[in-house]
Amino acid sequence: MNREVTIEVPVKLVKKMSNAVKITEDFINEFEDFILSKDKKILDKIYKAREEHLSGCVKPLSELKNKYV
Repeated sequence: MNREVTIEVPVKLVKKMSNAVKITEDFINEFEDFILSKDKKILDKIYKAREEHLSGCVKPLSELKNKYV
């Protein structure tokens, strides 16, 4: 027998859980950035892409969508 059961959770507890999730997501994002910042191959690609962008070497969005989506 499958019955759905509903439980009441205090708003204070839900807010704490929401805050914990946000803190965890923030940590993961910052840690990922830190790890990537130590990878020379990735940094070289980022710097090269930035140089190309600043020099006007860009492609239309439609072309990129066709290639990657």
